[in-house]
Amino acid sequence: MAKIILSGPSCLLEGKYHEGIQVMNQAIAMENEHAESYFWLGRLLEADGQKAAAWGAFSKARDLDYNPFRLSAVSMIQFGSWPGRTSVKAFTCWI
Repeated sequence: MAKIILSGPSCLLEGKYHEGIQVMNQAIAMENEHAESYFWLGRLLEADGQKAAAWGAFSKARDLDYNPFRLSAVSMIQFGSWPGRTSVKAFTCWI
């Protein structure tokens, strides 16, 4: 399982978004309550331009994470704002 999860960030860095999405979906099928898998799936989906699907993956990761505030900040940075609100680019310094 750990080897599969590590493939997500590698695929993201190499620009292999479709391959990474498949790998992370495989990891989620093996352990569907692993927040980090949903996080990396969200990053890959976002990089692939699938914003709505990425938002869903980030939301699922936040819900499963033991520290849900961590992903809330990442989501705001990735998407530039919460839906219906103004930009929060100032928060990029958090990462």
